[in-house]
Amino acid sequence: WILFESILLRILSRFLPLPTQIAMAKGEVVQENQTVPQDEKFQEFLEFSNSVKRDSGCFDIAAQKFATDYLHHLKPESLADLQSQIELVLGATVAEADVEQALKESGLPCKLVFLFPTRFGIHITPPGIGLDLTVQTIRHKAVEKYLTRVTTGLLTVQSPENAESPIIVFAHQNDTKKITIPSLKNSIKVFMQCLLETCVSQHLTEGCDDRTLLNAQGKNKYHCKPEPPPTDLILRGFSTCSPPTKEAYQHCTDLLRELWATPDSDALKAKFYTQMRELEHTVLAQLGFSVDDHSIFFHPSGTDSEFLPLIYGIALQRELGYSGGVVNVVTGAGEVGSKTEKAAGGRYIAPITPFGEPCTEGELLPEFPSTRVIGLKPRKACGDLALDYDNMVEEAVMAADKEKPDQVFVLHAVLGSKLGAVMPSEECVLKLRDQLGPKRVVIALDCCQLRHSPKTLHRWVDELDAITLITGSKFFCGPGFCGGCVVGTKMMKAIDELIPKHCSELMKGYGLYVTKSDCCGKSFPTLSPLLSDVTNFGMLTRWSCAKNEMLTFCPTRCEFEKMIPKWVSAVQSMVTCYPPLLTNATCPLKQFPSTTECLMGRCNTLVPIKPTPPTEDNKELSIDQLKVVYQWLMVDMSHVQDVVDKNGGAVEAPKAQIDGTAVDLALPEWKDVISQKCLIGQPVDLGPHGIVRIALGAPIAVKMTTDESLHKTLVEDAMIVWKLATLTKNFHQIVEFLNTNKN
Repeated sequence: WILFESILLRILSRFLPLPTQIAMAKGEVVQENQTVPQDEKFQEFLEFSNSVKRDSGCFDIAAQKFATDYLHHLKPESLADLQSQIELVLGATVAEADVEQALKESGLPCKLVFLFPTRFGIHITPPGIGLDLTVQTIRHKAVEKYLTRVTTGLLTVQSPENAESPIIVFAHQNDTKKITIPSLKNSIKVFMQCLLETCVSQHLTEGCDDRTLLNAQGKNKYHCKPEPPPTDLILRGFSTCSPPTKEAYQHCTDLLRELWATPDSDALKAKFYTQMRELEHTVLAQLGFSVDDHSIFFHPSGTDSEFLPLIYGIALQRELGYSGGVVNVVTGAGEVGSKTEKAAGGRYIAPITPFGEPCTEGELLPEFPSTRVIGLKPRKACGDLALDYDNMVEEAVMAADKEKPDQVFVLHAVLGSKLGAVMPSEECVLKLRDQLGPKRVVIALDCCQLRHSPKTLHRWVDELDAITLITGSKFFCGPGFCGGCVVGTKMMKAIDELIPKHCSELMKGYGLYVTKSDCCGKSFPTLSPLLSDVTNFGMLTRWSCAKNEMLTFCPTRCEFEKMIPKWVSAVQSMVTCYPPLLTNATCPLKQFPSTTECLMGRCNTLVPIKPTPPTEDNKELSIDQLKVVYQWLMVDMSHVQDVVDKNGGAVEAPKAQIDGTAVDLALPEWKDVISQKCLIGQPVDLGPHGIVRIALGAPIAVKMTTDESLHKTLVEDAMIVWKLATLTKNFHQIVEFLNTNKN
């Protein structure tokens, strides 16, 4: 044993500098880019090595555990040096080369730190994750996820007790059992999937603004988690923000795996740019556009996509030599993005930028000039639709033109608002363009819902040269948020020529939201170099989720659209079962005749509902009250069943009709309905009252291929309507009960 101790000291002396050895002997702490354990720890290690018995060529488990603890006192660089020498003493039964090869084959972004017979440690550094604190969080979340999937034959895994340590240790569930290559490979494969999923969830929250940040429950502002929803949740919230589907989430993990397979940071960035261009081409193709004659300028959300038509309007005004500035006319105000008018004025839309820089919401972006914004609401003070909206728009625009004749107008049209309306009409937009002069008008088409007919969209982009705003986070179920601007050849060339020529100073503010990878360098060769070279993984992953749904829906959309009118008819008929508790608030098509031909399936795939609890004055629920009901729908409300019973019980189950013909639906019992969790479209504020929406999305539309599958879908919609009607009927009583019994 004296000889063994001597050998161990010789081994350590091979890589420990002489000053360090002397200092350790004196029990001192040596600072040499790392902290070296004090002499008492070193002596304790030697005592263990002297006291154990040799068994199958390795130390017993107590010594191995202590050696692991000893190594954890050093930084990763020192651990890598120690590992090869300690392995000789410990007699590992799997060769380091085999472990390294297994790790390499798995694609796991890690470095082997140490290897013992029953455990090994790795240092994980996921590419694309920058902040140290974020990396630590990801490691721990990946470990937690892995531990829920550990089965017989898999190694267990643990994060170090020190939260700042980057080491993750794998070991057999039975501490005395040695590691084998099959168990190592299987464990690494499972852990790799857990790490990919954890990083995808992280990326889905990045590169936007405060709306995607998570609260203590792991949900964003719209109550969605950045992961597939539980299977027992009924989803009809495809209107503002949705969780990703299981298939889209897996698609993103595969995409991330490809990125991680690159050998270095330069190759990673090159691969990222390639994936962004592939994304652009796929989205264009699924929307029916030629990839050679069109381009997408991606933006973090539909709201900040407003910056592009504004900047182009400013560039056009300067090109024409006008001094009157830009007037940005936002139509459909209140039924488009809530911060659209701020973005249309070139102002910050949130307290942070997509890349985490703090800012003051409402202030102008750096170097942006002040812009006049005219927001035109399509509703009267009472909340009813204005019957003469086209005239309202024309009068407002022409009045602004009389004030200053040398202005450029950015004129918005909405191809499907939050409630499904198309406003103003195409005829109104063309009339104003002719009156003002085509050179003075920039048409911005808000098509963010993407609930349109392809033919209509193509006409606006190719014939009217509209800068068309789209998102993947509405009908196509991409997680919030992912936006972009589609432009045709003529507008593409004009943007690339005029913005660099007249608005290069605005790129400082614009660059806080978009980067070089968000636009195609081939389409915008002059503009692209003015933007930063930052990679927005959040943009890529959120849009990739939407792309996955597009690839499922768009190629055979004509077949799916045959069932959409039936679904709309049935759901609307359910709502009409409960007057005046629930009112169908769908925009009357006769007031907006162009709506019929513009929208998918020639109907509104958003079913707006106005809830009104029974009171003496029959007052509708306010937007704040509706937010409460919205949250009730998302949770099990069985705890208020007694309140419902005391107030006459639940309302009767809804009956459905399709074009006047009754549909027999096999609905569950009420006790299963009140406990059912439902995510519907977020409430919309219409002034004196609010509206909730049952919103159809591509993941649901693709399932409705037969009458049988349609009826199965309608059972879920009936449960939503039934629960909503009962909660509305008992709203005030439930609020009183919950306030009295807050615990």
